[in-house]
Amino acid sequence: MTREQGPSLTWPDGLLKQFTKTVLETALNEEMTEHLGHYKNQAQPDRESTNIL
Repeated sequence: MTREQGPSLTWPDGLLKQFTKTVLETALNEEMTEHLGHYKNQAQPDRESTNIL
């Protein structure tokens, strides 16, 4: 009996690596949003500077 092979969990480009990358990027983006006080590329309307990148 043969088993159909699905995506690997632990190979260099496996699901675990992709999942970990997504979780870490999301956490870092949220941390940066909290630190800056606004979302990426969206400054507060009353801000004097237009430099938001």
